[in-house]
Amino acid sequence: MTFLNQQKWSISLDTRRGDHTPKKVIYPNCGKKKLVRYFNFETNEYLQDDEGRCDRQEKCGYHKKPSFTNKDVTTVPKRLSVKEEFDVLDSQLLYQQKGENQFANSILAKFGTEAYWHVHSLYYLNAYNFQFDHAMQDAVVFWQIDKQNRIRTAKLMRYDQQLKRVKSGYSTDWLHSILKKEGKLNPNFRLKQCFFGEHLLNQYLDKTIAIVESAKTALLGELWKPEYLWLSAEGLNGLTLEKAEALIGRKVILIPDFSDDSRKLWKEKAMDIQLKFQVDIQLSTIGEAIKDGSDLADLILNDKKVINSIKKRFGNDLLLHPKNIVGLYRPLFESGNPYSFMDIKNTVSGCNTGGYPMLDKVIISLIEWGSKQIINNNKIIF
Repeated sequence: MTFLNQQKWSISLDTRRGDHTPKKVIYPNCGKKKLVRYFNFETNEYLQDDEGRCDRQEKCGYHKKPSFTNKDVTTVPKRLSVKEEFDVLDSQLLYQQKGENQFANSILAKFGTEAYWHVHSLYYLNAYNFQFDHAMQDAVVFWQIDKQNRIRTAKLMRYDQQLKRVKSGYSTDWLHSILKKEGKLNPNFRLKQCFFGEHLLNQYLDKTIAIVESAKTALLGELWKPEYLWLSAEGLNGLTLEKAEALIGRKVILIPDFSDDSRKLWKEKAMDIQLKFQVDIQLSTIGEAIKDGSDLADLILNDKKVINSIKKRFGNDLLLHPKNIVGLYRPLFESGNPYSFMDIKNTVSGCNTGGYPMLDKVIISLIEWGSKQIINNNKIIF
């Protein structure tokens, strides 16, 4: 399958500065000479008088885009300053999770243990550790962690054994909303979302970024083509200029869901992002001929060759299955006693682990799959 196309454009808003003063015209709606016109940098000509964007965005809001063709884009890089007026969640929430959930089990069953550990180590495939019966007990947590490793929020979603999203009943929620309902978070919490997977941007500076609509698709994309860095916009309308500032200086491809509306919207978003930031951003041609609203995840899950290639690449050592790790090491701990993270590390590393799984995977499994609960100061009860 063709992964991305070479579609570029040569037309942009005339925002040049220095010796050049952009030629603005009066827009009848507001009567102000504030309409920044679109300019063709190949022909050195302005487009139609009404094709442009009014500088008075908050009061006027007029923006008429021209019909772009397959030409090179010429833009002037412009970094916008964004006030960070938002709140973040406690970083300890990452450790107050459990690994047992249907989504993780399905990844394990379909692709094998090494594939599971690969995406788990990157994106944290946890479930929220509710201290009481809750309808979202089996939901996977898709963390939104920004480039500074701050937790903005997390999306909780329930999936079935076929990795299909459960759409009936109470099947989707947000962690900040749950914490507010539980009285554990300021009711005036100020949310500012980021990309799912954004925390990986500073770790993989040389990778081309692939952005899809859903977190599940990003995870499956990571298994399919790990040479790319996979992010999720968390929805069709989640690709925003506010989030896109994190992409400055990077090469990006967009893979929206397979429908004309999705491709049209993300094509417009790509142009807006390119006009605002120094981003080499393109729209992929994958799924271009498909119009049924499916996505890349469906292509991967329905292609046996792709699934087998993933299994072959990552392997399937059953000894590394989290439940097996728990079974091997759990007898080292007395049931009902609290243990800190350091206690667990010292106990496990003090054993003869020849032929056993790596220490980091052991600790993760014991914490997420083997503990009853996590209490204050990071103590774990087995």
